[in-house]
Amino acid sequence: MKFPDYIGIGTRRCASSWLHEALYSHPEIGKPRRGLHFFSENRVKKLEWYLNELKPYADKKVLIEYSVTYMYPEYCDLVAKTIYDINPDTNIFVVLRNPVLRAYSDYLRSIRMGEINKNITFKDAIKQNNLLIKRSRYKNLLQSYYDYFGDNKIKIFIYEDMVKNNSSFLSEVFEYLGVNNTKNDGMLRFEKEGKSIKHNSIYKTIKYINKTITSIFDIIGFTLLWSRFKRKFLKYYLSLIEITLRSHKIKQTDFDELVLIFENDIKFIESKINRKLSFWRSPI
Repeated sequence: MKFPDYIGIGTRRCASSWLHEALYSHPEIGKPRRGLHFFSENRVKKLEWYLNELKPYADKKVLIEYSVTYMYPEYCDLVAKTIYDINPDTNIFVVLRNPVLRAYSDYLRSIRMGEINKNITFKDAIKQNNLLIKRSRYKNLLQSYYDYFGDNKIKIFIYEDMVKNNSSFLSEVFEYLGVNNTKNDGMLRFEKEGKSIKHNSIYKTIKYINKTITSIFDIIGFTLLWSRFKRKFLKYYLSLIEITLRSHKIKQTDFDELVLIFENDIKFIESKINRKLSFWRSPI
């Protein structure tokens, strides 16, 4: 049984669902539709389980597994070591976003999911839940991966490049993976601004229906068919979701305070990709 050629390790609120869909839909890429989280949340399971989950996709040119929890602070060091122990030749990739805006987006998502009180401010939320900050401490999260795999085995993609030009971004991803470039018209949406729920009951109903139908198609073995159908009618689904949401921008004062905290993380990523990320020092 085959181990992945590439493993994606995160990051939460960096359009991972978008990229999951793009990779899953590519004809030369074999990848489970969702992350398996084997080295993190499912680490009690045996390697045989992991390889069996990957087996249906192993006949493609490239085999990928992609789980955002591999960059969670509580797992990242152990994940890096375990992957290296199994296969030190594994290629690692990650999508990173402005660390302040990633944390803010995580905060809004936590409100939408009912994980934190909807009336709590961002400043109070990060005091009560330091994971919002820790999940953006890219230097700490990536250090073990660099210690084990080195610079040549790790590829960093930038979320803002995706927002600016998703076709160009995907071309870069596909080139890195060594597969043909493919067009994904009408498939993609990702968050440019944070969102909170305006109509909670409608939002939850739409999400529940989508999740239920997806589960049914997964059970009966028509996952790819449902994925193609959703892409075809994605704009209608997204229009319904948008009705239930309102946009939120981070306060300038909150941004200014946090960007100083993340300065070392920004410099670390700049050094790894040999590129200035001045737009990470601005909320726009």
